[in-house]
Amino acid sequence: MVSRWNRWFQRNYYYNNSCQLLTSIKAALNINNRPKDISDFERGFYNAHHKDRLKGYSYFRKNYPQYSCFLLQNPFIDLEYHYWYETLGFDVLYSLDFREDDAIKKCDFLLALNRIKEECMKEFRIGSIYSKAEVKVKLRGIYDRLGLAGKTAKATDLYDYMEIHEIQRMNSDGKRIFFMEVLAPK
Repeated sequence: MVSRWNRWFQRNYYYNNSCQLLTSIKAALNINNRPKDISDFERGFYNAHHKDRLKGYSYFRKNYPQYSCFLLQNPFIDLEYHYWYETLGFDVLYSLDFREDDAIKKCDFLLALNRIKEECMKEFRIGSIYSKAEVKVKLRGIYDRLGLAGKTAKATDLYDYMEIHEIQRMNSDGKRIFFMEVLAPK
């Protein structure tokens, strides 16, 4: 009876706690030869507040690039952290103040960048001249079609998608108005 209870306890303890199961398997196979820096980082990462984890992860990846493979093998670090760091890099994450919501928006925008460029090619004709107000309205329509509701349309955004030359012209009131001439796709 004690043997049955022990078997039940072992199954319950190890299989209901995946971290403990993984640690026990590694200990049994003697493959738990990890650097102390990794162990210290993981302990701090698990104990950190959720909003501070991306910051800690990013600083560790920046300061210890040789341990990236160990971090990728850890099943308890969300894949998003790896993806954000690989896609945006430390400097961009730092500029976003390591806010996860901003990292998600930035990654979504980078994924949509090629689609935006394609839509701009359809919307803006090469050699044509547009006022900044027209550019802003057309970009807002492109962002809405692509589902980038949080992205603010600015006429200067067109510089990111196409080669542009600014032109000044006078209107009937004698005021200078800026226009944008589309030269080529980027």
